[in-house]
Amino acid sequence: MGRARIAALAALVVLAHAPVHVGANPAPMVFDHLTLEDGLSQATVTNVLQDSQGFLWIGTESGLNRYDGYSIETYSRERGNPDALSNDFIWEIAEDANGDIWVTTNGGGVARWHRNRDAFSTFTHNPDDPATLSSDTTRAIMIDDSGRVWVGTRDSGISLLDPQTGHVERLQHNPAEP
Repeated sequence: MGRARIAALAALVVLAHAPVHVGANPAPMVFDHLTLEDGLSQATVTNVLQDSQGFLWIGTESGLNRYDGYSIETYSRERGNPDALSNDFIWEIAEDANGDIWVTTNGGGVARWHRNRDAFSTFTHNPDDPATLSSDTTRAIMIDDSGRVWVGTRDSGISLLDPQTGHVERLQHNPAEP
């Protein structure tokens, strides 16, 4: 599965940066691969997003990678650093209207990369606070037209996050309430 995703990523990279030629003799397509030797943090790619500025964001089981077409910058967890990524296992990646990058993690909640300061903030689960994520094991993310962040968890329903206030509404199935 990892090799197939890397091959797909390579195709995306080539297509994103390939010159477009119109006419009878188009240039041949050349495929390249991103590997650990190129700076990719891990070979198992879980998600890929091309952001509004053309960067490719590559989620892996060992960090978040940003590829500019030439080099890879890796973001990973740094214990004791509140501005670092909260967990290295990335599931999904999304971009909001401000160009900030949001990622779901396997045990670290949701991380938001602030483009204007190249730093992360984290939203996590606090069992004593119902206005936090319903779980730190997050799997899916979607940002709606109002800027609200919808977070799907593995085991605790959906959390609806307001990025302006940090307030979260938990949406969970209650079998007693159809």
